[in-house]
Amino acid sequence: MKIPHLFLSIIVTTVKDGEDLTRALNSCVNQSYKELDIIVVNYGGTEFSLNLTDERITVYHKKESNINEARNFGLAKAKGEYVTFLESNQELHELWLEKGAQRLYYTKYDGVQCGTMYEKDNKIDKLRIANDSIFGFYKRLLIAPTIPINSLIIKRSICTTFPIEKPLLGEWEFFITSLKDSKVDVQGEFFGSIIHLKESIESEKSIEYEKERLEIMEKYYNEIPSSLSKIFQKRAILKLKKRVGEVL
Repeated sequence: MKIPHLFLSIIVTTVKDGEDLTRALNSCVNQSYKELDIIVVNYGGTEFSLNLTDERITVYHKKESNINEARNFGLAKAKGEYVTFLESNQELHELWLEKGAQRLYYTKYDGVQCGTMYEKDNKIDKLRIANDSIFGFYKRLLIAPTIPINSLIIKRSICTTFPIEKPLLGEWEFFITSLKDSKVDVQGEFFGSIIHLKESIESEKSIEYEKERLEIMEKYYNEIPSSLSKIFQKRAILKLKKRVGEVL
């Protein structure tokens, strides 16, 4: 279904060619929604040519970059009114962009989020239901990284930049700064975002990840509007500081 005057860009970041990237790109070109372009940014050291041919795909090679530099480069090249992001270990459900575009067209919101399915060895490891709950979408985002990178379609004009110095959790800070004072629609239990894991989602968290998380939690602590939420967040910060300190 074509939604008038709504063009989308998918920004795909990768460090190499291979089966994972092919799977990710197939999920893009097979979308039921066709009004889109696909920007592939390779930030690895080796250039490659895709076997998949589709006139909507453009490949850029950015050597000696990190993932957030690649995302920022993709944003600069994007033509869509709205954008979404994808990594090579991820997929988009074939109906996600159509459902998302319909919601954005009728609500006129700044973004729309779907649920996320995490898979390991072709089995479901975890489901993350998109839910703005009683706390409110943005308040929850200030407290924890609640938006998997490929679960949100966001208006390009409100996008800030990804922090280059935070390669593991830069998307959390990007969404905090981009979505302030914005409206986001939530597509309940529709799992349009799929992430393939090599390890369980919990075991993949490194000390570097925890350090970035701690830095972001402290940086945006004062923006949390609720006094009670601040109390719980302060406890979480102290607990994380202890855990990070014990490892170092």
